[in-house]
Amino acid sequence: MTRYAILQAGAPSPVINASLAGFLHHLDGLAEVVGVHGGAGGLVAGRLAPVPVEDLAALAARPGAALGAGRYLPGPDELAAAAERLRDNGIEGIALNGGNGTMGLAAALEAAAARTGVPLRVAGIPKTIDNDLLGTDRSPGFLTAGTFVAHAVQALGADLRAMAPLEKVRVVEVLGRNVGWLGLAASLFRGNPQDAPHLVYTPEAPLVFGEFAAAVDAVVRREGHALVVVAEGAAPEISGDEFTVARPDRLLRNGVSRIIADRLAAETGLPVRAEVLGMVQRAASWMAPGRDRADAWAVGAAAAGLLHEGASGVMAGLDPVDSPGAASTCSPVPLAGVAELTRSVPYDLAPGCPDAPADFRAWWERLTA
Repeated sequence: MTRYAILQAGAPSPVINASLAGFLHHLDGLAEVVGVHGGAGGLVAGRLAPVPVEDLAALAARPGAALGAGRYLPGPDELAAAAERLRDNGIEGIALNGGNGTMGLAAALEAAAARTGVPLRVAGIPKTIDNDLLGTDRSPGFLTAGTFVAHAVQALGADLRAMAPLEKVRVVEVLGRNVGWLGLAASLFRGNPQDAPHLVYTPEAPLVFGEFAAAVDAVVRREGHALVVVAEGAAPEISGDEFTVARPDRLLRNGVSRIIADRLAAETGLPVRAEVLGMVQRAASWMAPGRDRADAWAVGAAAAGLLHEGASGVMAGLDPVDSPGAASTCSPVPLAGVAELTRSVPYDLAPGCPDAPADFRAWWERLTA
């Protein structure tokens, strides 16, 4: 029987295991599936073991990464040796589930196999809560993370309003690296100017401290308090962190909100609290919208189909959805147009603007209705 491998890489998403389940389901009875355990490091170390077809619905809902993931940057010689090891284990194709860095790894693995004469087919399965992958209408994991952020910001806003006699400003930090999709999601439940968030800063509309402090002061004077959302990559001059895809082995630390809060308190005298939503954004599998889990399953199944049909060098990208309730469908996208590239927020954003663009809201509603 034909053998394929699947690898989960990078950080987990809330729905990453639904892609594994979709991959297994599509190949059930057609091929044996071998799991690469421990992400790219496991690929290099040869940690391979068959993946049993278990309760796929339970697997799809499981948090974390069932095969183990993490970040590791293999060199060309390591990838060549990995391709040869896959061949020696009878594996004809492999799917890599991850973000833009993982798609770069997939492209590099295919190239290494070709250089060494290994007939290995390689496909990509998209996954990232940052929603920064090209070649796909949306990235599995983003809808769940965005839903969590929207609910959290709404609840934190209500809490701050209750505490306003004592606490005037709250700076809430969201993930997203060097794109602002999760920052936009923070505004999804904002119905009027009194609602949180009052200000939103993203890498596409970054935070300049002097202008930021003046904007916060104006909101406090108007509303009596201010809740500010800051994407982790919105203030690199302040945080000292460059959120790029060039160093997938580098640990990205949270905390720009604390730096901003301390400086704002020192320079304005306002009582300020920092809140870091942190890794729960990528772990909130319990609140995954049905669409996000269906998307993740669909790309896993599509990648399995592409490999089994003989395709290589492609990622299974999600097609746009024209109406609520439409099925999640996929199309193959060349890895060369995805690997190591970044999809930024395409809207014209003003720094601090707290209202998500109408086009973004309409897109979100089609997906989650």
